[in-house]
This record gives sequence, structure tokens and C-alpha cells, in this order.
Amino acid sequence: MISKLWSILKPHLFALLGFVAIVIIAFLPMFSKGLTISAHDIMQAKGASHQLSEYRELTGEQALWMFNMFSGMPAYLNGVRFSGDFLDDVQKLLHLGIPRPAQIIFLTCLSFYLMLLAFRVRPWVAFIGALIFGFNGFNVIGIIAGHNAKIQAVAYMPLVIAGMKLTFDKKWLLGLSVFALGLGLNLHADHLQITYYLLIITILYGIAEFVVALREKHAPVFLKSAGVLVLGAVLAVGANFGKLWTVIEYSEHSTRGQKELTKVSENKTGLDKSYAFQYSNGIFEPLVMFIPNVLGGASSTPLDRDSNVGNALRNAGYNGAQLDQQLQNIPTYWGDQPLTAPYYLSSALLLILVLGFLYASKKERYWISVLVCLAIVLSWGSNFAGFNDFVFDTVPGYNKFRSVTFTIIMAMFGLVLISILGLDRFISDENKNQFKKLKTAFTISGGFVLFLLIFSAFLGYKGAIDQRIGADWFVEALRDDRAALFRQDIWRSIILILVLVGLLWALIKEKFNQTALLAAVLLLFTFDVVGLSKRFLKDNVFKRKPANELAFQATPADQVIMNESKPAQRVLNLQNPFNDAGTSFFHESIGGYHGAKMMRYQDLIEHHLSNEIASVISGLQEGERTFDNIPALNMLNTRFLKAGEGKNAVLENKKAYGEAWIVNDIKKVQTPDEEIANLDEVNLKETAIINATQFDVSQNLSGSGSITLVDKTPNMVKYKTSTQGGNSLGVLSEIYYPEGWTATIDGQEASIIRVNYVLRAIVLPSGEHEVTLSFEPNSYYVGAKVTLVFNILVLLLFLGAISFETRKYFKQA
Repeated sequence: MISKLWSILKPHLFALLGFVAIVIIAFLPMFSKGLTISAHDIMQAKGASHQLSEYRELTGEQALWMFNMFSGMPAYLNGVRFSGDFLDDVQKLLHLGIPRPAQIIFLTCLSFYLMLLAFRVRPWVAFIGALIFGFNGFNVIGIIAGHNAKIQAVAYMPLVIAGMKLTFDKKWLLGLSVFALGLGLNLHADHLQITYYLLIITILYGIAEFVVALREKHAPVFLKSAGVLVLGAVLAVGANFGKLWTVIEYSEHSTRGQKELTKVSENKTGLDKSYAFQYSNGIFEPLVMFIPNVLGGASSTPLDRDSNVGNALRNAGYNGAQLDQQLQNIPTYWGDQPLTAPYYLSSALLLILVLGFLYASKKERYWISVLVCLAIVLSWGSNFAGFNDFVFDTVPGYNKFRSVTFTIIMAMFGLVLISILGLDRFISDENKNQFKKLKTAFTISGGFVLFLLIFSAFLGYKGAIDQRIGADWFVEALRDDRAALFRQDIWRSIILILVLVGLLWALIKEKFNQTALLAAVLLLFTFDVVGLSKRFLKDNVFKRKPANELAFQATPADQVIMNESKPAQRVLNLQNPFNDAGTSFFHESIGGYHGAKMMRYQDLIEHHLSNEIASVISGLQEGERTFDNIPALNMLNTRFLKAGEGKNAVLENKKAYGEAWIVNDIKKVQTPDEEIANLDEVNLKETAIINATQFDVSQNLSGSGSITLVDKTPNMVKYKTSTQGGNSLGVLSEIYYPEGWTATIDGQEASIIRVNYVLRAIVLPSGEHEVTLSFEPNSYYVGAKVTLVFNILVLLLFLGAISFETRKYFKQA
């Protein structure tokens, strides 16, 4: 029995060790020097979540509200944890202790390998497919950019399809367990955009299976399989119920939700189309999957001294270190996007891609072709406006996501899948049509690459950035280098295709030892994909302890503010405040960095804060330090402004309204447009603007007095009030959020009112009272209980399925 078990597990253990070895080679500085990847988005996330981590370490509780970014917002998308969420522990077991983010590439390889095994691909061929998909440019470049959650969601896509395949093959228990676990892990990654694309893949695959079932009169079997998959989806959603509930709840109040300002949005939901389509592939850009430098590669590429640009710079007087510095960031990209990097797959993949379509069944050919074409067309965004405008405006949920170039991951998934299926069937072709199909594949793939080589002579290599460069001598040299990069990658592809054809031909003719030939094919693809990855995984990508970099070292300016500030006194960094979470690491910030800000706060930024910040900067440039005409910033209690990092770069704003204040004058308006417009029309220190159609303040307000902050944590804010002369309205310099916040006055429940478009307010009775606001959302606390129950069910199901299949196998053996 042990020898039988070893014979079964041996190829998979070797594959596992192979993935580990190649990941170590690709990410060597992480393993040899203890370095990590210092990505911009990861650094921003550390700044944003620092307050949450501190609170968790100090109290053992979760901080559900973060008041250090954008004056306050829910913390659901910044690392909130749910008790009973065991999927995180499952993931830790799967990545075998490999450090993050290299572990994500390993998990992607492992997941794709398991999917190919479910499609009955032999292990060594599955290993090749897993390498190609695991080390694709979408994944590697995404990790370098710090998009770890996105790539982690990609990592589990194949596992979901594996579960579907097993289910449609009538292995219902195993299919159910794999599908539920895979989808549960995908949802756990917290990147619903990738899950949305996964949904598209599953729908197309499901339709293909349904059509075949109807044709073969197996509809009842298909319906049973579909029912099993629906059950698996319920289990996966339940295992992430808390996460999904909180995120969906928040999304309705975020920039992904309903826009309230009718003058600019016409009450549409989702993102603005121009924002969503800002990054759109050019028509020929998907070619980078096979020829990465077809459009010059990344937006900026280091060139060597012998390049055309290097020679031109030397002729212009640059030399030594100055020359090397100039050559580090050359704008070689000449496509349509403002910033990009090539989402490559493999230069040699073209050959086996053609084999894939030659050997594919009609079902596979149709659904994968539709998937690939749809993904490519969607990635074109504004460059294929008619179709993409229709999809954006009509398909539910699609307008919640930006960067339509990300849809290309669906094409990459389909292309690798059909290619590897083709390679596997080519090797075991019993009809002895191998040579004919290999010849066809070589003619098509080789002919296509040869056409690109000839076509390269007729291109102008002109980029939009060229007009901003100015110097004709530099632009001419730059275009020559773009052409050289293009041709180098074409020749690379030609050589790899020729070598691969030779190996596969030798395999057909049995010219050499079959094991040696298969090993050579594997090495060729390893060289191809890892070689492309190393173009981007250079030594300068890896850093030591990125959390201690300059961004998170308290500057003299930070020290001054920390010494002088009190809770709820906010800080405005005048340097790019709304795209930098560094200030949030130390202070309660007016700005921050987040992909889904609260909608009303974004409105405030666009209609008031940006203008007021520009006014402050203009005044400072003219030597003025008055802060009277910035009502929105003052109502947010902007006590300190950072104009730099030095001690003298801190400006104190004594005009800020404070953490809370009393008013007894109300201006009632009828629409959100009137709410935000009136922020400039009234004295916000004395008058509160209230939308009378949503909030009722019928009490007579005649009181006066004071309201003082006495305690503030991420989940609670407490005040003392001392008023006289009747009821009054206490305006709190805290961001209003309608879900989860409750208020009490001396223990008695009170209503929270939204005033001044974004702030909270409470009607206060006369006298001395204690006012407490607590953030206890049901979406978190009830969601956590549901999450626990379904996590247990998913794990028990998976363990039970593995045990059942193991016992069944050995009984049959």
C-alpha cells in the first residue's frame, strides 16, 4: 500500500518541489538576503492600516472604523479580521511557509497544476502550464506594484474551475468540496473585481457544458451538477459572509455606489466611465502576451550604454554616473496607455496554442474562444467604445470596477488552458497525426511571428510622450531603441519556437530518450517564462524592511505635530494629500490613499477641499497665513498643515472649529446639490445645513453651551456636554456613516443626523450629559458568526471528500 501511495504521489511531490525551487530562483533576494518587495501600494496599505494594527495589538479587538484616513471611514477593506475565519489558516498551510509575496506565485502555480490534473493532463505537462500561468506578467508585475490581493484572487481561479470540472465529470462530492474551498479562498482574497471575472469564466464554461448536455440528452445529469455547484457557491459565500456583507454594505456609500449629486452624475451608479476606462489596451496591445516588447515594454525601461539612446546621450555630453542615471527610466512604451507594463505569457506559447485549437473538442474550442475574444475586447475599453460603453452601461456590476485592462487575465487563463490541453493530446496522439498537426502549428505560429518581423520595418514607433520630450536627437534615438526592442523579442520568439518544434519533432520520431526530450521541453518553457519574469524582478525591486523606509519615519514636522496635537485634531499634508497614506501612519489625516473612498467625502474633495487647498497654497506663496476662507477644512478640524518635512514646515490653524461645537441655527435644504453648495454660503460654525427630506429636526433649538471630546477609539467616541437655555444641536467633526453607528445620551438612545453634507450631529437637551457614539455594525458581528459556521462546514466537507476518495481508490486498487 505504501509503495502504491508513493507511486501516486511521487510526480506531484516532484512538481511541488519544482515550484518551490523555481520560485526561490525567481525571488532569490527574498530567500538569500531576507529582502522583500517594496511596492508602492503595499507601503500605502501599511500607512493606512497602521492604526488598526496598533489597536488590535493593544486591545485584542478589531478596529472597525479608521479615523486616520479621509477624516474617518469604515476599515473593512483595510485588514479587518473575522473570528472563525479559518480560510486564512488554510492558506498559510498551502503556501508552505514561503514568504509573501513570492508565496502568491507559488499558490497560483499549485492551483493551476491541480486544475490541469482535474482535466486529466499528465503531471509534467501540467507543470509547464502551471509555470506559464503562475509567472505570467499580470501576476509578476501586479505583485511588484503591490496588488497582492488581486493576484491572490487570481491564484485561486483555477481551483474553482477544477471543482467545476470534477463536478461535471460526476465526481460530485470531490467537485463540491474543491469548488467550495477554491471559491471560498478566492473571495477571501478581498478582490471582487477578479471574482467578477471568475464568474464570467464559470458562466461560459457552464453554458458549454449545458449545450453538450442538451445535445447528448444528459440534461438531468447537468442539472444535478449545477445544483452541486450552487451548493458549493452558497458554502463559499457563507464562509466569507462577514467580509462580503460589510464590503457590499460599504460599497453603496462609496465611490462605487449611487452618486447623489445630480448635476454631475445624473443619479448613475458605479464609477465614471472616463475613470474606469482611463487604462485601456490599444488594439494590438494583447500581442504583449507573446511578444512583450511589441510596444516597447513598460512605460519606463532601463537601457544600457550601448543602446541608441545611450550613444545619443554620450554625444550630448552625458557620461559616467550621470549617463547611467539617465538610462534607468527611458520611456520606451509607445502604446495608448498613460502607464503600463506588458502582461506577457510566453514567447514559445504560440506554437502549442495552435496545437491546442487543433486538438480541442468543439466544446473547448467554442467556450475558450469566446472567453479569450471577450476578454481582449473588454480590455480595449475606450479603444472599442461602442461595445464597451454598452457593457459598462448595461451589465450589472461591471461599472463598479476600473482598469479594464485587468480583463486580460481571463484571456490569459483560457489561452494557457487550451494550449496545455493541446500539448498533452499531441504527445499521446494515437492517430499518428502528430507530424501533420505539428507542421500546421509551426506554419501558423512561425508565419505569424515572421509577419511581425517584416511588419516591424514599416512602423513609426511614435509615442504620445515624444512631444513632451522636445529634443529631436533624443526622440530619434528612442524610436530606434523601440524598434530594436520589438525585433529582439520577435527573434527570441522565433528561436524558442524553432527549438520547441525540433524537440517535439524528435519526440515524434523517437530520435532520443523520451524522458530527456520531455525534460528539455520543460526546461525550455522554464527558461522562457522565468526569463521574462526576471526582466521585472530585478535586484532594485527588493528592499530591506520597507516599513522602515523614509515614508514611515517620523520627520521633524511629524514630531512637532505629535507633540502638540490632541485627539480629533486633523492634519492636512499639502503635498498630494489624497493619494498618500504616509500622513495617516502618524496622524488623523484629511487625506489618505484608498481605491474606494466614501462617495460624499469624494464629492467634498472635488467641490470644496481641492479648491480650499489650492487657496491655502496660493496664500502661502504670497506670504499669507490666514485660514478664514476654508470652511470645509475648518469644519473637519484641520488643526495642522504640513508644507514639507522640516520643523518649520508645520502650520497651525487656530481657526479650525474643533472636535465639536454647538449651533442653534439650521438651514434646511431639499437636495444633495443644495447641501454641498451651501457650504460656502453660511457660517458653518453657527449654522448647520440639513437635508430636510431625509432628517427631521423639529425641536426648537435655542440653547447654547459647550461640547467636549473626552475619549476616542476606532469604535467609540465620547463627549461631555454642558448647555443651557433649551435644546441645541451638537455638530461633531466626525464623518457621517449611516450603517452601524449608534448614539446614546446618558445611556438613552439618540438619533444621529447628517449635517454639512458629511458630518454627524445630535440634538442635545439642556444640562450636563454624556454622549457616546459606538460603531457596532451587524454586518460585522452577525457576519462573524455566520462566517464561523460556514468555515467549519467547508473544511469538514473538504476533509471528508479527500478521505472518501482515498478510501474508494484503495478499495478499487
